[in-house]
Order: sequence, then structure tokens, then C-alpha cells
Amino acid sequence: MEATKACFICRSEKPIADYSYEKNATTCAYCAEEIEKRRNIIKLQHQANIEEKKRREAIKKDGYKVCMVCQQDKLLTEFDVTIAHRDREYRRHKCRECEIFASEQKSKMPLNRHEVEKRLERKFGKTLAEQGIFVQYQVRCKYGIADIVTPDAIYEVKASLSRSSMLRAIAQVLLYQKCINPSARVIIVGHPCSTQPVDVEMANSLDIEVIIIDK
Repeated sequence: MEATKACFICRSEKPIADYSYEKNATTCAYCAEEIEKRRNIIKLQHQANIEEKKRREAIKKDGYKVCMVCQQDKLLTEFDVTIAHRDREYRRHKCRECEIFASEQKSKMPLNRHEVEKRLERKFGKTLAEQGIFVQYQVRCKYGIADIVTPDAIYEVKASLSRSSMLRAIAQVLLYQKCINPSARVIIVGHPCSTQPVDVEMANSLDIEVIIIDK
């Protein structure tokens, strides 16, 4: 009966003849060949990475840089400077053209609720400031953070004035009023809801004003 031995890699029983001539070899000839192939592939990849790094360094010395997005060699002046330190400039990895394209694509994406509220908050706060009113943003108190606070009013901004948003806003402004300024007017500001009417009467019954701003 031919002697066999379990390969350490594939775990299968193989004849002793299938193992290399090395003493106490634990890997069959097939597995040993596959391991050698993988080692050679890794060496080639490593060598290619070294060559690519040398190429990019040479390009950079000549006043060029490779854009990480379009993978094109471009002049250093086409990359924005991120920081200058000790007479050395560090530039972005994306060229200006790719930066502009990415920015345009982002601007086409619909804003989420938080972004809509932030934009509306800045826009409405700017309108108040232009009227000579002192405006404070994101004022912290015991019960949370008020979006806009002026000397005589507290504003809560909502992206859409649906019934559920109105209920949350009412609870928020009443708590903020109690904590920040009990004599201040409380006002809810937001865009109209596309699926249901704004329940202004519900807010007015609690002495809360509602300002609806069209999108």
C-alpha cells in the first residue's frame, strides 16, 4: 500500500511522491505551485506600485500632478492649495475641474430636511437682521436649542409645516419660551406642507404665531 500524507493547505491525503523533495515538506506539489504563483503576482504588483510612485514623483518634480479622480497628468496650478507650511505648498488630490464637477453634482441632489431647515433659518435670520433686529442662532437652554432668538421673540424653523411638525414645533417653542424669555413672542416659521393644510388655528389658540414661507 502506497504511503500517503495530509497536505497542510488543502487537507487532502496525497501520496508521498506528490510532495517536494524537501525534508518534512507539509505542502503537496499542487499547493506549493499555487503559493509560488501568488507570491509572484504579489511581487509584480509591488513592483508596479513602486514604478507608479516613481513616475508620479517625477511628474510632480516637473510641475505636474496626477488627479485622483480623472487620473490625468495636470499642471500643479490646476490643483487648489490646501495649506502652505514652511515654504511648502500642499495641494488637493482632485483637480479644479473635477472639484467643480463634483460640486455641481452635489447641488443637483435634493436637500434633506435638516439642510432645508438650516437654509431657511439663515435666510429668515438675515431678513430680521436687515431690519435692524439683533439675531442669535442656535441658542441652548435647559429644554433644547432654539433656532432663532431675538430680544422679543423666539422662532422655531421647520422644513415642512405638516401637522406632526406643527405639534413638535408648538411643544418646542413653549418650552423655549419658559426657559429663555417668558415674555417673548413665540413664532413657528416654515414651508407649507404639500399634502395637508397648515393648521394655523391650532397654533394661534396657544398664542403662537405662524409664518409660512413659500418654497
